[in-house]
Amino acid sequence: MSLYLKVALLAKESSQLPLLLHTYSNLEGLCFFDKKEIELLCHGDVNKYNLHEGVHHISNKQIQVVMPFEVNSEKYGTILLAFSSKDFEKEKLQILINGAMFFIIFMTIGFFGTLFIGRSITKPIERLAHHIKLNELENIPLLDSGDEIGDFSRTINDLALTLKEREAELEYKAYFDALTKLPNRSLFMEQFNQIIDISHRESKDLVLLFIDLNDFKFINDTYGHDIGDSLLVEFTQRIKKSVRKSDIFARISGDEFNLVLYNFGGYESISQYCKSLFDLLKEPFQILDKSIYVSMSIGVANYPTDGDSAEVLINKADRAMYHAKEIGGNQYKFYNKDFHTHNKDRLTLEIDLRNAIFNNKIELNYQPKVSLSSEKLCGMEALARWKHPELGYISPEKFISLAEEIGLIGELGRMVMYKACKQMKSWLDEGLDDMTIAINLSPQQFSDPNLLVMIEDILKETGLSAANMELEITESAIMHQSEYVKSMIDIIDKMGISIALDDFGTGYSSLSRLHQFPFSTLKVDRSFIQRLGKNEEANSFVRAIISMAKALNMKTVIEGVETKEQLEILSEMEIQNLEIQGYYFSRPLNKDKFSKFAGLKSI
Repeated sequence: MSLYLKVALLAKESSQLPLLLHTYSNLEGLCFFDKKEIELLCHGDVNKYNLHEGVHHISNKQIQVVMPFEVNSEKYGTILLAFSSKDFEKEKLQILINGAMFFIIFMTIGFFGTLFIGRSITKPIERLAHHIKLNELENIPLLDSGDEIGDFSRTINDLALTLKEREAELEYKAYFDALTKLPNRSLFMEQFNQIIDISHRESKDLVLLFIDLNDFKFINDTYGHDIGDSLLVEFTQRIKKSVRKSDIFARISGDEFNLVLYNFGGYESISQYCKSLFDLLKEPFQILDKSIYVSMSIGVANYPTDGDSAEVLINKADRAMYHAKEIGGNQYKFYNKDFHTHNKDRLTLEIDLRNAIFNNKIELNYQPKVSLSSEKLCGMEALARWKHPELGYISPEKFISLAEEIGLIGELGRMVMYKACKQMKSWLDEGLDDMTIAINLSPQQFSDPNLLVMIEDILKETGLSAANMELEITESAIMHQSEYVKSMIDIIDKMGISIALDDFGTGYSSLSRLHQFPFSTLKVDRSFIQRLGKNEEANSFVRAIISMAKALNMKTVIEGVETKEQLEILSEMEIQNLEIQGYYFSRPLNKDKFSKFAGLKSI
């Protein structure tokens, strides 16, 4: 019978309360309260109380337990039991002692059991870890195949094989170019330093060729990177035909390659070798359905004459290569100590050109075009001129080429086009006869996707009609024929702008290409005109070009006419609508002098 039930039964007769207190020795007092918490009876040592249900520490000596008094789930009131806290502390301490003993026994059994079982499991894993630590992944022993440890062992072996393959792949990528399979810059530097040491010990010469493809960016922009990548692969295969086993051929960056020739020979041998490399590029590359011509520039540095370390030799060969580019490209140059001064001057020129472009210091001259039959003005060509504050006039070939190299050709081209269109509109308003002004576009400008928007904006800003503009593009701009190039020319033609093919005869144009583009004008290069009168072959060649242009319904402009003899030879050809441009009629003029030439007031 529970304590509470006994309390309930005995509570009916208060005379039984002393017996209850005596039966439960640690019970010091007992009280009953009705539902309204009114004391019905109380016996024993209970001086103060808290009737909230639960356990209450009334003092250091007494603990009171308050609980509801219920019969058949119906609450009749509240019971308060007062116990000696001293007895509770003894019982609590005993429970803690018993619990601690049980815990110690349990942990002792658990420790030794776990140690025994753990050693049987971890011993094989330790053996696996030992092999992994020693990087002996391929020698990991296969353990019992019937349990989880065996499965783990097999997994480690599979992982080892994968890691070995991955390690080999990463090592290859770290030292070889993924596209051309040539050594990359990292491996090249290691090999170059090694062969320099060998050359030093054996007193042998070394030659470094720094090779750069010309206009590769234009090819990439025109055809796309896939064809550009294929071109690099094909180029690599051609050059490798002339590379010996003792040489080092590496791809350093996008379109730059280094070739080290060991114990090759003197100046003449190197010169002949460079010429043989250029011969390898005479035939076009056939990529998909495209025939692509590509050229290169080569800088040459010698060990030990030009330097005794890889870094110095690369730097000097690089300078020589850029010098080869500056003087036209498609050639090789040996390093010269004067390049240092040259490079310093070039850097200064770059800074000055930037300032000139952004401060609107580029001037325009205008060279008249004259009708051969009437000897009257029929058009003009706008030509950029830069007068350096210290060096005077810089040749257009030099500063335009520099603008292309440093990425300023876009800004320079826009400035020239805007000034030319604005001046042409002013002359037309002054009463100049209806004619066109020719403006040159470089291959880089022509590949600019924003070119059409720029032309439209300038025509709108200046008020010049599209019919009064002619854009001149060189053969190199259409050399890498593509749908993009053709679509650009077609759109410009539909805008009402005339298109002239400049410097015809100096590049790779052919009849099969010419008829595909809506050119309105063919400009014969001055190099052919300079040979007029010297032999009949030159005369026949010029006559053939003019006749071809006529057959293709193109107007012909002859550049570089400087003498009366040249003019008379052209007149004897009796070709209609032939236009002459050259010093015989006029040099390029500034706007005021051109106004006088055209019979207009100075503007």
